[in-house]
Amino acid sequence: MAIARMAKVMIVSHRSEVSDLLEALQSEGICQILGAEEALISRELDQGPDRGNRPKDIEGRLDQIERGITFLKQYAVAPKGLAAALAPRTVVDENSYRLVVSDDSNIKIVERAEQIEAEMERTKGRIESLQASLESLAPWEGLKTSVEEPAQLSKATCWMGLIPVQQVDKANEKLTELGAAIQLIGSAGTKQAAVIVGLNESADEIAKALRSLEFEPVSFEGMTGTVRGLIAERRKLLSDAQQRLADYGAKAAEISGNLLKLQMLCDHDRNLLSRRQTQAAAPATEHTLLLEGWVRQKDYGKLEKIVSRFPASGIDRMEISKEESIPVEIENKNLVRPFEIVTRLYGMPDA
Repeated sequence: MAIARMAKVMIVSHRSEVSDLLEALQSEGICQILGAEEALISRELDQGPDRGNRPKDIEGRLDQIERGITFLKQYAVAPKGLAAALAPRTVVDENSYRLVVSDDSNIKIVERAEQIEAEMERTKGRIESLQASLESLAPWEGLKTSVEEPAQLSKATCWMGLIPVQQVDKANEKLTELGAAIQLIGSAGTKQAAVIVGLNESADEIAKALRSLEFEPVSFEGMTGTVRGLIAERRKLLSDAQQRLADYGAKAAEISGNLLKLQMLCDHDRNLLSRRQTQAAAPATEHTLLLEGWVRQKDYGKLEKIVSRFPASGIDRMEISKEESIPVEIENKNLVRPFEIVTRLYGMPDA
């Protein structure tokens, strides 16, 4: 293992071809381009990074793709145990990679994943609402009359609600004194569902007594029919919602077969974002961008050839000042070089 000797370079490129030049440099991976905060030329030109020139379009699309991948990974089939540890990674050749990233239909897969995820979230919310409604109705299942009937009384007032179990005996005694009747319907943990009926002329005193008994009113506003019927209706709705959720999960599992394509698309957009960020942060004049960076001395000739392919771009060496921190590049001998990752690899989806 040895430390590679580094050279400082300045690449000047016309704005019309800087994007293609950066793509070529990124593809070869032999030159480290410095940002505006690090480049010495920025200080000489008195330029800092342009914070308002962020490539927001690419950032938004990349974020969308990453969210889609995260969602679909939950539904992808992956090997378990030892099979997972030994599962080979997928090697993608350049032609396949370019075909995928140039196919606009692949972003439709991401949009479909977004739609399914949104529908699943809505369905989960519906399931939670129905479960909560069933839980609140359960203590009242023994109520024989329809829930709208108590509100139709003319000479009496009806209260429906929950009373703490320890207050039930006291409630019986107090309400009887006020000429009211109480009927216990069912239990809800440490509370009892109860119906209290009293004459209108005693309504104020009864209401005051109920407050002292920690009575919690329960409203059935907007509901009609018996509680048993309401429970049956909600159980059916809950079953339908759970089936819809399972169907959405099956659809997500189906399109998760495209995960490799989305990972390739994500890789492409991440590279594109990196180039755009470099372009946005690089020191510039009205017509050119100044790309200051580092390259291994032995790769300088190769870098010159890359830059020479662009007629409005040029490269030159720079002197290294004593204050600069030279990056370290390790060169492996032939024995360990095969263990370096030199191809674009994608792992199996998470379990």
